[in-house]
Amino acid sequence: RTITMLQKLIKGKKVPSQDARNLCMELLSAPNLMAPNLNDQLLPTTSPYNLETSRYLVETLSTADLRGVKTNNFMLSTESSEVDLSAVSSIFKSGPSLLFMKSTDSVFQLLSHIPYDDLRALKMGEDLHLNILSVAELCYDNLLVSCGLYLFEKLDLVKKMNLSFSKLVRFLQRVQQGYNSNNFYHNVKHAADVTQRLAALLTQSKLYPGTLSDIEMTAALIAALLHDFEHCGRNNAFLITTRHPFARQHNDQHVMENHSLFSGLELLAQPSTNFLEHLPSRDVESLYAQVIQMVLATDMAMHFSTVSHFTQRIKAAELRPKTGLGGPQVLNEHKQIVLNMALKVADLGHCTLKDQE
Repeated sequence: RTITMLQKLIKGKKVPSQDARNLCMELLSAPNLMAPNLNDQLLPTTSPYNLETSRYLVETLSTADLRGVKTNNFMLSTESSEVDLSAVSSIFKSGPSLLFMKSTDSVFQLLSHIPYDDLRALKMGEDLHLNILSVAELCYDNLLVSCGLYLFEKLDLVKKMNLSFSKLVRFLQRVQQGYNSNNFYHNVKHAADVTQRLAALLTQSKLYPGTLSDIEMTAALIAALLHDFEHCGRNNAFLITTRHPFARQHNDQHVMENHSLFSGLELLAQPSTNFLEHLPSRDVESLYAQVIQMVLATDMAMHFSTVSHFTQRIKAAELRPKTGLGGPQVLNEHKQIVLNMALKVADLGHCTLKDQE
């Protein structure tokens, strides 16, 4: 992809800014990129580039800001629909070897293997009946990371929420590792299935964008990703009866849900995986509260009370949407009820698949 884009630039062609941004984010997201000694190759008097260009290249390749690379003559804009890089196309005429980097960090290799085009063709985040097993065949061992990154980028939440892309990647990796592959049901396939179905529910119902804020949509995705994190494969009743450590730790209350929340949200307390680090504290507190309520609502012990609470509001016309310019309108005090039910539907929605495998 990099070589193809560079060839277009060398020929003076324009490249869509979104494609350029995505590629730059992928190339620059890994923290341990290993490259030739840039100072030795670019800064000596024998360098084919002038001093200003050489310094620019060293700075860009070493410490570039993921939100955009800027110089006096070149800017990867987040506003324009196209970006013309002809001003620096001469830099690449000697070939792409200068930009070739071999990463020892798994993040770079992981990003290069995410099948974005295939996920788009399968309508991930749009199709309520998407068979996640078909997606799993495309993503190999990175199903949840691929699903999470695709949805965050598809909904443009990285840009809108000023999220740390590299830390989001690491967060998704850690979450993926927390789902036991030997667990026949509560594994990464289930987590990815629920996450993509929740995104489809909220977007196809036109609740997002519009009624739900960016913070609420981010909270919804996090809740779906974490809702069965580190699930041990036993239900709460079994854990309570056998006095499992999880049950003792959480005082027999929503045992697995509380464990998933504690362990999952703990990742957001670690500097290396806290992709919400740039958000104001009040927004983080709001997001945490929404995630907690959504995940707790997936406890099947609360099934009938959760459904009853929702249907009562429907019958009382409190939740019947009034269609506005931005889609259905829901009062702020009722948004949590809607989000709880949406995750619950996504969690059980595999039962409606037409092709059960």
